[in-house]
Amino acid sequence: MAHRSGTGKQAGFTYLALLWWVAITGAALGVVGDFWSTTLQREKEADLLFIGEQYQSALERFGANGRFPKRLEELLGDNNTKLPRRYLRKIFIDPMTGNERWGTVTLADGQIIGVHSLSDRQPMKLVGFSGSNTGFANKKRYSEWLFVAANAPQTGSLKPPTLPAGQKIGDGFASPATTPFAPWTPGLSR
Repeated sequence: MAHRSGTGKQAGFTYLALLWWVAITGAALGVVGDFWSTTLQREKEADLLFIGEQYQSALERFGANGRFPKRLEELLGDNNTKLPRRYLRKIFIDPMTGNERWGTVTLADGQIIGVHSLSDRQPMKLVGFSGSNTGFANKKRYSEWLFVAANAPQTGSLKPPTLPAGQKIGDGFASPATTPFAPWTPGLSR
């Protein structure tokens, strides 16, 4: 009979070391994954704030003529002035949903005075907003971050935020029917 010395103990020790290595590596990858997810979400929030401000600025410039667009595409080129003007270079993709559809804040006659994301996810950023975004503090959803033109009419003819045409309630986006929005007051909730 051949004598095998110590191979059983060595194999057991190697197996145990491999299991510990897999567990430690898995835990480390989990921490890195959480960090990456948090970083990615914060970048998307920063993009949403930047893009929302671009829409807000474009709507303010468009509204300087005394009217606001009825479709966001009108911000790409306004031919109703003596010199054609572009207020936006493109319709931006909502970084939270990944598509070009945006919710709108409109007047009763359909003029768009503001936009918002359709995402019903909870924001990571709850405080520390600056400028015209101070009203975003402690909002429960990205869809409550309303980017409204400062020069919008201050009348009671404001309609609540709406979903784009063809969007159904329950498609994973916040809806006006299920999301309570505070009444909009120019200069206070921006």
